[in-house]
Amino acid sequence: MEAENKTGKQDAAAMAEVARGRTNLYNLLTCVFGQLPDESLLGRIKSSDLQELLDTCSQMENPGLKSGIDYVKSYIAGMESKSSEALLNELSVDRTRLLRAPGDRNLKPPYEGLYQNDKYTGASVLQLKNFYREAGLLPDEAVTEPPDYLCVELDFMHQLCHRESEQWLSGANGTATLAIEERFLREHLGSWVGEFCAQAEKYASTDFYRGFLAILDAFIAIDMEYLQEINSGSLPRPAA
Repeated sequence: MEAENKTGKQDAAAMAEVARGRTNLYNLLTCVFGQLPDESLLGRIKSSDLQELLDTCSQMENPGLKSGIDYVKSYIAGMESKSSEALLNELSVDRTRLLRAPGDRNLKPPYEGLYQNDKYTGASVLQLKNFYREAGLLPDEAVTEPPDYLCVELDFMHQLCHRESEQWLSGANGTATLAIEERFLREHLGSWVGEFCAQAEKYASTDFYRGFLAILDAFIAIDMEYLQEINSGSLPRPAA
């Protein structure tokens, strides 16, 4: 019995570590796409923390992920030759082009409702409000974007992964949260974000956003596969 308990603790610690890594990447993606380019974003881009996270992601050996990481690293390497003003200007223009899609009918901005239906009916907004409410994680009231906006959905996954990690660390069981994560990607974020990334990459003018679009696309696919396997029992996890 003592050995079983020790193994259970080790398994929970491993699950917490995976959830923590996923939390960090969802948080990064939320900031990259949700934050208006400013000095704090430039500081984060240049930080060793970002380099370490990208190096960790490289270990997944996924071609799409590797391609995105190479683009981002290429952009970082060229930052020293440009002023902060020039960097912020080119990043702001590129982000606006990709996330707001002004004046381009071939690129839809990243709202789930625009990708799930030919006409934006608002049904996805109601579905997501109900989903967030059932999960007990309502979006920050300070956020002015609709619930089906890319960055709101990314932040929801960030919060879910953080909650899961805390559950494993506290001795509670995170399997229920894992099931919510898998369902959310399957029914919502994972069902449309790939199409957005594929289209948006064609319009990206900086390796920074081109790279993070590739990272976003690849990571969501990887995370969906992980969650499907862990929830189906194909991967081991602590007993409920």
